[in-house]
Amino acid sequence: MTDRIAIIGAGPAGIAAAIQLKRYGLESILFESHRVGGLIHNAWKIENYPGFPDGIPGVELAAAMKQQLDAANVVPHIERVRLLDYDSTKQIFLILTDQNEYEAEFIIAASGTKPKNIEILESLDERLKKNVYYEIAPILGAKDKTIVIIGAGDIAFDYALNLAEENKVVILNRSANSSALPLLKNLVSKNDHISYYENVDIIGIEETETGLMKLIFTGDGTASPIESDYILAAVGREPQDTYFSPELARISEELQRKGRLYMAGDIKNGIFRQVGIAVGDGLLAAMRIYRSLKENKSCV
Repeated sequence: MTDRIAIIGAGPAGIAAAIQLKRYGLESILFESHRVGGLIHNAWKIENYPGFPDGIPGVELAAAMKQQLDAANVVPHIERVRLLDYDSTKQIFLILTDQNEYEAEFIIAASGTKPKNIEILESLDERLKKNVYYEIAPILGAKDKTIVIIGAGDIAFDYALNLAEENKVVILNRSANSSALPLLKNLVSKNDHISYYENVDIIGIEETETGLMKLIFTGDGTASPIESDYILAAVGREPQDTYFSPELARISEELQRKGRLYMAGDIKNGIFRQVGIAVGDGLLAAMRIYRSLKENKSCV
């Protein structure tokens, strides 16, 4: 059976698209590999999304979005999309998940981004690697720990502020510059639970007798070595489009021009990763699909 519209990713863009399509009377199938809300679960506080004058924690906004999906009777399929392909003969998208195979006429790719790896962390022994993370979610409940964050952008500083409520945090910046917002820099500088070092070169990471990680590094105002319970890497993100088949990647732009494939949210916006932008992208994709179907007189 061919589904008319498939949405890959239930973050802000995918949620907005699914709800808008429902308002048009169009059914869609919404795939999510992990949990509804996507990366906004990682956000300490979202302060630039209209309607929340005091800001809102990411987990709360994600919960509210899930409630709105429920109210619209949209049930996400918690399935990881392993492969998205396009059959040029049948002019149909082929979707392969861990559990099933699907077909669709239209695709909204709203799968967001994935973290960039750090070579020295990837080469660690498995015993140490189990305490290395690229997302904050697994250690949000940490208490009375020492956590090293590698990176100095918005995400790294946001993670630090979140974790510093119950832990000691050390930020290691591999250069002398930080791309974080001035607001975040100011908050970090005033937080007694956060230490910050620049021009850091990590020389090695060893296991201590107590099972902690000892980071050996050089840098401005260095306090090397530092013993840490966890390492959290936050050195940038890249589009999560690895599930595109080589053929689909080749003809992606053509399918977008034809109005069959829509990219929505962080997957296409580079450094402009904002909830408001993602929501707008999702709405726009849904509205364009509706208009396309209406003009072809094939709406339900």
